[in-house]
Amino acid sequence: MLHKKFRLHVKLADFLAEDKVEVVASILEWCTETAETAALAKDFLIDYVRRCPGDLDASSIFSDYLRGLVSNSEFSWHWYVGDAPWEAKAEGLLPFVGSVEDRASCVLEVVKAAPVPWSDAVARICAEGAGLDHPLAEAIREQETMVGLKQILKRYECRNLSLSGRELHRLLQYIVANGGERGYADALEVARSFPGGLGEIDAHYAHVRHLVAEEGEPLAALAAIARLERPEMARKLAVKVMVWCEVSTLIDHMKLYFAHPLITRLLLGLTQEQSGQDYRLSHHLHFWPIKKRHGRTGRLCGKIRARQEAFEAFPRFPSTPSRGRKCEEGRRRG
Repeated sequence: MLHKKFRLHVKLADFLAEDKVEVVASILEWCTETAETAALAKDFLIDYVRRCPGDLDASSIFSDYLRGLVSNSEFSWHWYVGDAPWEAKAEGLLPFVGSVEDRASCVLEVVKAAPVPWSDAVARICAEGAGLDHPLAEAIREQETMVGLKQILKRYECRNLSLSGRELHRLLQYIVANGGERGYADALEVARSFPGGLGEIDAHYAHVRHLVAEEGEPLAALAAIARLERPEMARKLAVKVMVWCEVSTLIDHMKLYFAHPLITRLLLGLTQEQSGQDYRLSHHLHFWPIKKRHGRTGRLCGKIRARQEAFEAFPRFPSTPSRGRKCEEGRRRG
């Protein structure tokens, strides 16, 4: 029957082996298509297992075979050359896994390991698993939401989904530095989607750090902060950047024209805002007067002045008088 109907050239010695579970596995190895696998299971294997001694269960054999097939395969979600060869076989065998527990477990293993982007077969398997009345259905649906994240990580040769803390911060910095025009957006998506990971502010922080330390564009960094829609996030980001500038080994002139006059001014404006007010952060971007102590050479002062002139494009409020100025003006009026 195997030769005539299914055209499977299984050796007689393999078919007569004592371990019937191994016999089933060796027969399934010949299948490559969904319909072929399903027909073999329905028309031959289930009946064959039933007639074997030892009270074997075809459903358990199929589920164990599928889990082993996926876990022992070199084809995983970061595979680059098309679909995994076990996808069609998994789709053909899953309907014959009778236990809901085993079926949910197999589906979860498949969607975890399937190469991204998913093939139509894996998408159908996921849809079936997500509809099961089992606690693992939620984990299956979660895997569907992670496909986009896996595609981004695959783009940057990252195969580890268990990063956290400093490792995840370094990943965001690597994405921003090597992703070109799409690096910032990719870092934001990773920060939002990474399981147990960071928040959006960490992606913004990596972007601003890159603009300052690698690109030498502090004004572009401030513009990135100004574009944030949520004032509280903008304030937190400004604080993180100021602290980083203070403790980092940035060259002196970088600290002068970025950390001290701009970020400090930014923070003053943010902390003085009343909560609930709708405003754009760019309103608070304002240069303090450049003093001689800000630079010891004419070249350094020239760089600061050039950035001050370029920064005039930002809308801004008049600077708030300092406490000393207010006292002096009061004395004059008195």
